Amino acid sequence: MRRMHLVLIALLVVVFGVVAAQALTVYDIQAYPNVLQSYTYFTATEVPSQYELDEIEIKIYNLASQLVATLTEEDVYRIYWNGGGLANGVYTYVASYTNLNPDMSDEFGPYVLYILR
Repeated sequence: MRRMHLVLIALLVVVFGVVAAQALTVYDIQAYPNVLQSYTYFTATEVPSQYELDEIEIKIYNLASQLVATLTEEDVYRIYWNGGGLANGVYTYVASYTNLNPDMSDEFGPYVLYILR
């Protein structure tokens, strides 16, 4: 039980930054709820309303670093996912976004995703 508490504490991430006016800024892309039981939402946070994301991509890996799922959505800030038939376990994911301007893109992660049904 003690080890589990240490893992959960280590997952707390605080992301912040200072940006120039008119810059597209995504501070984070997080899964909620996480532990996934029947579904989760991957949500981009802190996107200024005057900008539109061109695409969000989520790549999900097992603990052997094998790519097990790729989710791609255009023109959205939130992706719904039901787990895609993956077994219970611990996975990691890397999230990226792009804008119509190729200079405005970024990648976040890896983050941990738990599946327990």
